[in-house]
Amino acid sequence: MHTPLAHTPLAELSTPALLLDSTVLERNCDAMARRAARHGVALRPHLKTSKSAEVARLATRGHGGAITVSTVAEADYFARYGFLDLTYAVGISAGKIDALHRVQHVHGARVNLLADGVEAVRAAAARARALGARFGLLIEVDTGGGRGGVAPDDEQALRAIAAEVQRSESLTLAGVLTHAGHSYHAEGLDAIRAIAEAERAGAVRAAGCLRAAGFAVDVVSVGATPTAVCAERLDGVTEMRPASTPSSTWTRPRAASAASRTSRCRCWPR
Repeated sequence: MHTPLAHTPLAELSTPALLLDSTVLERNCDAMARRAARHGVALRPHLKTSKSAEVARLATRGHGGAITVSTVAEADYFARYGFLDLTYAVGISAGKIDALHRVQHVHGARVNLLADGVEAVRAAAARARALGARFGLLIEVDTGGGRGGVAPDDEQALRAIAAEVQRSESLTLAGVLTHAGHSYHAEGLDAIRAIAEAERAGAVRAAGCLRAAGFAVDVVSVGATPTAVCAERLDGVTEMRPASTPSSTWTRPRAASAASRTSRCRCWPR
């Protein structure tokens, strides 16, 4: 990557400093883009690690520029650099609506929210309505991670959330989203493949439940780097959200071949 620091000796760098090998970075991003294309899904990389517009351009090359963020600050930063299709992949609280509305209003961005409960939807919708703002909303589905989300077979909860969104004047149901974060701790290729299939099947099942009840579901989003790399099928899925692509190549899970996980990311502390 060509920056003013490209030829700066390490001893002269202001710290903390993040250094990336551009050759490995581009190779990783291209590999993930090809994988998404082979599966016929869109790529919406999670930029919470790199927090870099230059990395984001590489990670979204040929895939339209849609990205995933985890903080309001990230949403504002990337929107300022022209990344205007954003999924804020943290369970929404009403207190974040004002700042996300500013991101949409100032930069012309479109922000999708995430929720797994009726009360969160109701509170976010009320605040958005007061501001005259509109957002898309994804229902979070728990496919094994246990951090948040509705069980894919909990039809009552899924439909109650969707109905609350539908009643809102400020929210539109965009679809469903899941994240198999527990795949990072899986041991072995077979274990990760099993998690990837559970992630896919759970998201597709939740989407099917909503569609059967008459709700439109355009987005079926899955996302964890190990499952994105190891998934054998993604039928029924519309997009994937790998996060670790820029700095590490997950060609195989760590237990299968630790040596094949190539990293070219270094951080110099203060």
